[in-house]
Amino acid sequence: MGNLMKAFDKLKGPVGLYGGTFDPPHIGHLVAAETIRETMGLERIVFVPAMIPPHKDLQSVSNVVDRLNMVKLAISDNENFKVSQIEINSSKTSYTIDTVRYCLKLLSPENVCFIVGTDNFMEMYLWKEIDTLVDLCKFVMAVRPGYCPEDIGMEKTKLNEKTWKKLVKNIVQIPQVEVSSSFIKKQVILGKSIRYLVPEKVERYIIDKNLYK
Repeated sequence: MGNLMKAFDKLKGPVGLYGGTFDPPHIGHLVAAETIRETMGLERIVFVPAMIPPHKDLQSVSNVVDRLNMVKLAISDNENFKVSQIEINSSKTSYTIDTVRYCLKLLSPENVCFIVGTDNFMEMYLWKEIDTLVDLCKFVMAVRPGYCPEDIGMEKTKLNEKTWKKLVKNIVQIPQVEVSSSFIKKQVILGKSIRYLVPEKVERYIIDKNLYK
């Protein structure tokens, strides 16, 4: 609980939990986090790197220490961003419902938001206890300009109506930033520049550690 409590130290208002592999964290993550923080009136965004992502090939995911270090570097100049090692310290498969339940030991449900992107939307039916999870806290969906998750249709998401409605209730349009972690990895493999795609400190870390080659 120590690392989680540190991330929530002196917190008085609502917080947004931002989970992911962050391999690597890039400007798209940061733009989304700041836009949601401001739009939803959140006091803080807490980045929660996953230890063992349940729906990803483990062989394609970088060492958790490197991913944690890169997140710390990426958010180091924003006092409203913190990182929690709650999933890393568990040494188990990272399930969102477990993380949220830990947070609710410290905060009231109305002060906890969980941030998801539209790329997660079509896979959320696979999340552990998703129907229970949406009842525990507020969800905020980050979408690109002009995109509306409701246009997908409930039946395509394989979610029940109650869960689907809760997931699309809070939508925040994010400035369009065409960058992804997979694209950055490909750039590194090809020996191309990733400058401005990731924070300068993260770029230096990737170079120094010879990551993604």
